[in-house]
Amino acid sequence: MDDLVQRLLLPLTEASALLLVVLTLVLLGLRVQRNRREVSGRRVRDGFASRIASRDPERFVAVALACKRRGAREELAIVLDREQIDESQRDAMCQVLQAQGVTALLVHDLNDRRPAVRGVAALLLAGVRDHSHVADLARLLSDSDPDVRQVAARALAREGSEAAAWQLIAALGLRSLPVPRVLEHLGQPYAMRPLIEALRVPELADIRPFLADALGMARRPEALYALAAVLRTGTDEERIAACRALGRLARIEVMPLLLAAMRDEVWAVRSQAAGALGRIGDPRAVPALAAALADGAWWVRANAGEALRRLGAPGILALEAALVHPDRFARDRARESLALAQASRTAVAA
Repeated sequence: MDDLVQRLLLPLTEASALLLVVLTLVLLGLRVQRNRREVSGRRVRDGFASRIASRDPERFVAVALACKRRGAREELAIVLDREQIDESQRDAMCQVLQAQGVTALLVHDLNDRRPAVRGVAALLLAGVRDHSHVADLARLLSDSDPDVRQVAARALAREGSEAAAWQLIAALGLRSLPVPRVLEHLGQPYAMRPLIEALRVPELADIRPFLADALGMARRPEALYALAAVLRTGTDEERIAACRALGRLARIEVMPLLLAAMRDEVWAVRSQAAGALGRIGDPRAVPALAAALADGAWWVRANAGEALRRLGAPGILALEAALVHPDRFARDRARESLALAQASRTAVAA
């Protein structure tokens, strides 16, 4: 019996060893191929970057001719994404690509059955700031592939025109992409005017909170008046978003608006207003924040305590005074905030 087992196991052992050797050789071969592709791709990218940096029209033509091959177009998309290339260089590259027929190839690639090809074409069109193809890029916001939809949103933001911003605003309504991803691309200076105008469009009322969030993410002072109007007349969700956005602006001019919001009937508005006052850091907010330590909503008390802690010495004095507040919740919140302040000082000293 033992002899039979040994006769059966020996061939299996040899076969397993042979299979392991074959798999190892295959993996080594794939790694060598990948390394060769990486080296070749790096060489192509370095060549493209050098030609573009030269500002020589003839060398731009050489880049365009190379991009008749799809693989080279992928490398150029990477270069335009990574390198510090100014607008004049991008404009020149765009004109050369159009003259050499490469732009037409890219537009054709936007309809390719392969998602990766569609994505590369979108990034390259955006990389050269070809404003004439915003509508083509926008079509990909409804692409069947979720990764292509993400790339399309990024491409429109890189394209950076007001027309592109309007397409991304429309995508908020379509819900074809996660809202946070769209806001990342919209919350930039190029989209300021479309965002402000969109707040006044009745048909876009259901996405006004998102528009307010995007205005705050852009952190531009021209958003102040639009956000102030939302805070005065908006719905509950709109007022919450407006407080959050005003906090991101972090400008002293918004203090009266946020202090008024601390008296809002909706606790979530008061909570966001308290957090925003902490980010601005103006000691004039201390009385309102100290009063909010006794608010009936836990989040308002928590944000008020954190804001007072962030305000430094004036806020710490208010927290210490609240240790004898007649309201138990105010005392608890003050005690917790002071403990956090002490822990932070200890960590810094260490």
